[in-house]
Amino acid sequence: MSFPNQPQPPSQFPPGQFPQNPNIYSPAPIQQVPPPKKSSRSTWLIVVIIFAVVMLGFCVLAAGAFMWVRSLAKDSTETKTVKSFSQRASLKIPKNWSSSLSLNSIADIQVGNNFSEKYIIVIEEPKSDFQRGASANTYADLVYRNMKMGTPSFSRSNYKKVTVDGKPAVQFRLVGYVEGLHLVYWVTAVEGSNHFYQITAWTSKKRETENQESLLKVVNSFKGK
Repeated sequence: MSFPNQPQPPSQFPPGQFPQNPNIYSPAPIQQVPPPKKSSRSTWLIVVIIFAVVMLGFCVLAAGAFMWVRSLAKDSTETKTVKSFSQRASLKIPKNWSSSLSLNSIADIQVGNNFSEKYIIVIEEPKSDFQRGASANTYADLVYRNMKMGTPSFSRSNYKKVTVDGKPAVQFRLVGYVEGLHLVYWVTAVEGSNHFYQITAWTSKKRETENQESLLKVVNSFKGK
């Protein structure tokens, strides 16, 4: 059996015709060129600038806080009067001092400024609780002995006779360590008509020079019956 001649595939594509598989003539994919890397020098420059801005802001805040605390530590020129529970005794204090501090459990007046470390208490005691004839000097001895008993390290100055609110008084200075703090006290024992008054002012030893005048000014503003 003979078979008709089979047509042979052309060795070339006719003009204008392309193979049906388009991948044969597809162009190679375009390679994306990565962007140039930022230099480490410019990166460090940005870091330095950010750090400088942060530090500047911190310095401004610190300076503002310092000035704020300093203004609170400075005594106000305006004053206010604080009276004891019995209304028999009073002190005139700077307006920015607090009159609600807890400094002594038996004090009748407790005032001060935490920012400048200035503190004053007033304790009033009936003269009837003491022997007949007790004076400001007698009361000062009792106050000193009680304070010395609590803090044996106290060293005391000589007694100084003064007048407070027209009343006889005795004043002395104490220096010592209380619970690890180096403190200085000015104690004034005042003899009133029917009561003795103990006015105790204190501050840290390192601030004695700057605080003494203002503390004694408040002490001398004392009024008592």
